[in-house]
Amino acid sequence: MSDFALRFGLALFVVSVACAAIIISRRNYAKSADSERSLGAFRLEFQRSIDAAQAATIKTIRDNIFSVIKTINSTIKDLNGRLARLEERADETATHFAGAQNLEVHLARLEQHLDATATYTENIDARLARLEERADETATQIAGTQNLDVRLARLEERADEAATHMAGNRKQSLEQTEQIGLHPVWLTPA
Repeated sequence: MSDFALRFGLALFVVSVACAAIIISRRNYAKSADSERSLGAFRLEFQRSIDAAQAATIKTIRDNIFSVIKTINSTIKDLNGRLARLEERADETATHFAGAQNLEVHLARLEQHLDATATYTENIDARLARLEERADETATQIAGTQNLDVRLARLEERADEAATHMAGNRKQSLEQTEQIGLHPVWLTPA
């Protein structure tokens, strides 16, 4: 019997557990109906809380977006003003650049004129050097002329002395001739 009693005991235990499970599940079902109502109320409250949180989040996001948009608008206005000033400066820069190009052309002309002037100056320097050489030659000639004047004056003095001496000699010759009594033709004054 022991095998039978063990099987019977085991079957009785399984049936007892099954009955207990049925009783517990019925109690839980009743509790679950209450729980479902509580759960529905909780779901409703949770949904309302989610909706309120979403509405607050949406309002915050909207306020932040409007704030960012206002900042962007003011930044764009500022950038537009700065861009307009930059465009004006670009126009001024273009004008200055055109003026600089005109200055470059003028500078090139001045450089050409300077080159021509340098060549002219070199020609003038060469001519001045030749004039200086001629002036030196003329000064040498003048100094030579002064020497000639001195020499001419000496020659004139010598000629005067020679003429005086010749006149004296002639007179003496005439006197001697007269003393001798000869009157040569060649000694007679013309």
